[in-house]
Amino acid sequence: MRLILTIATASILLTGCGPTTPRTTLSDLPSLPSAVIDSSWAKAKEKAMSGLTETSSLRGLKTPVLLSPILAKTWGVPTKESSPEGFYRLSYQDPNKPFERLVIYGSPRPFPSLITPPKMSKDTMVNGELGSIEVAQKWRTTTILGKPVRWYQESAGGGADGAYYETEGFALTDPDGKTGYYHLVIESITDAAPARFRNVGW
Repeated sequence: MRLILTIATASILLTGCGPTTPRTTLSDLPSLPSAVIDSSWAKAKEKAMSGLTETSSLRGLKTPVLLSPILAKTWGVPTKESSPEGFYRLSYQDPNKPFERLVIYGSPRPFPSLITPPKMSKDTMVNGELGSIEVAQKWRTTTILGKPVRWYQESAGGGADGAYYETEGFALTDPDGKTGYYHLVIESITDAAPARFRNVGW
């Protein structure tokens, strides 16, 4: 049995359940929502991912396409996915390092605002068994196209994954005056955040 240890203000609660380390950022959501992500935030991310299909081009999309020309030059062409509603996902991956990725989610409407960052799920040993603790964290800030954007660490990673970092949802306006809404995700084992968040543009 896998145990989850939740750290509260003055007590420690031990409960048993299945694996909950969230992997909602680079693939389809699991059937059960993660306990460490605010429900409105999780639903908004689920909506941004639902209905996406791979495409050869994002031309004609009603959401302005934020991308990463820098990573395209060094890592190659990203995987492109879009939906009829105007959502899209660009996935960049280092061809020589499987745990180094940047994913850009674009949305035609705003993401919900987060008051505090979600707790981070961190694998640890609990009474001799593998478990996860939920650790509170503070916002960190980066600058994306001149705009301050908050971000947090989504998970500490493990043997099968790198550490995951996510920005909050944020708005940007392209050179043509069109506004879109975005959410960025980094997977890394080299502490790439927040520098990689800044490698985006039009």
